[in-house]
Amino acid sequence: MATVFEAVPFRQPATRHPVGRIVRAYRQATTAAAGLTQFAVINDKIKFFRQAMNSMITRVEVTTTDIDTNATPTAAVRVRLTDGSTNKDFLTANTIPQTGGIARPSTAAECANLGFVPTNDNFWWEVELTTAAATGADGSVMLIVESIMALEHGLAT
Repeated sequence: MATVFEAVPFRQPATRHPVGRIVRAYRQATTAAAGLTQFAVINDKIKFFRQAMNSMITRVEVTTTDIDTNATPTAAVRVRLTDGSTNKDFLTANTIPQTGGIARPSTAAECANLGFVPTNDNFWWEVELTTAAATGADGSVMLIVESIMALEHGLAT
């Protein structure tokens, strides 16, 4: 059964700055080996942190270690900004957990979400395991998000 895990910063309010750029990053350990099941089952999610309203999303990256050590790995993730009803997918079915590394939005649909400006403080970032690992391994997932305060720069849409 899928589980939602909350990273430490998730319970903190959205970071607000009056002007300028905001870069948030957080690394979450995952435990899929030795019978543990954090981020090991399809649809498992890690909620990372909240996104401040009126902040335009300008960069999203996810890095992972190799959390699928099978010779034919299957793990895939989605990076999503959501308030529970509005979903903005910045990575979909990305296979970076199969080998480890870094991934950024690359398809037209993913890149179209860059520039999105949340209109309330209820949006949060989550990484979801959309395809389970063939052979899960302990590791980590890090999410990096860069945004700028849109209203102060006249960029709100």
